Order: sequence, then structure tokens, then C-alpha cells
Amino acid sequence: MLIPGQLVMNESLDIVKYFDERPEYGPTGAIKPKSDREDIKAWQKKVQTLLRLLHRPRYMLSPGFPEFQQADSRDYFVAGHQLPPYEKADWKANLSLDQKWTLYKQAYESTPELLPDLNAALWELEQLIYSEYCCTEGGISMDDIDLAARLRSVTLVRGAQFGPKTVAYLKNIEKLADIPMYFKMAL
Repeated sequence: MLIPGQLVMNESLDIVKYFDERPEYGPTGAIKPKSDREDIKAWQKKVQTLLRLLHRPRYMLSPGFPEFQQADSRDYFVAGHQLPPYEKADWKANLSLDQKWTLYKQAYESTPELLPDLNAALWELEQLIYSEYCCTEGGISMDDIDLAARLRSVTLVRGAQFGPKTVAYLKNIEKLADIPMYFKMAL
């Protein structure tokens, strides 16, 4: 959440846009607007359930996240971040914390069954990424901000098979943004 002065912004893409539009934070217009790439949107929608089952449990199990070092912070995350097939309201209202943790553990244990679907989806994505520098023709855009954040979570999954263009893309985003991927923390 960003709160400069009286402004409150909860959406991360809005925060990125806010900084990119203001010269007091550096050069403006460095990030192009989101495109109308229906193929990438469709891919993201197609894998949403799969990715939640794979990366959400890993955020809770990895010892590398300082924000999740305390049991209370892990419980808070699990309580508020549903796993498929649950919708958020049903997750929050109808399951105990113990039940939610059981589902998180089951999701993690289902990795061997989920990996083939993940790797097939990553191969599909390999064909959609424009270049090793940006996912959409024309340079870094809000498409990259959105896609790279999702893919960063996937780098937590040991056994995820990224194609060579996707690996190069992630490495370039990592360097450009100075935000490390999680390959070394993969579970």
C-alpha cells in the first residue's frame, strides 16, 4: 500500500503507474501502458488455479521470506488467501484455520501431479513472450509488470521447466528491476 500525503493506493499496478508518471521519482514514461494482448490474458486466466495451488503453499513453507517468519503472519496469509476450488468468501466463512492449513499442505503434496500441467503451460508461454527483454513488442510495459510478478512466484516451484526465452526474460527483468527471482529458494 502506498500512502504519499493523503493518497491511499492498494493496487500494485496503480502504484507502479503512479511512480512512472511523476518526474520527482525519475524519468517518466519508462513503462508503456498495458496492451490488449488477449493471448497473455487468456494464459494467465488458464493457469490461475494451477499457480495458486503451487506457489501459495511455497510462500508459507519457504524459510526465506522475512515477512512470514512469525506463525501469526503465516496464519494471517493462509486465512485470507484461498486455494482452489474455494472462492474467497467461502474460504473465509466456512473453514477453520486448521482446515485451511490442511488444504495448503495437501496442495504442496500434490506437486508431482501438478508439475506436468505447469510445464506444459510454461511451454505455451514460451511461445507468447515477444523477446528476452519484454513480453510484448515495443518495450517494457505494464504487461511485463503483471506477467513478471506472476512468474516470479512460479520460480519458487522446484521442477518448473521454463523455456530458454522465458529464463532469459526473467533474468533480464530481475536485473532491470533489481528484484531477485526465487530460483535459489525453490521447493
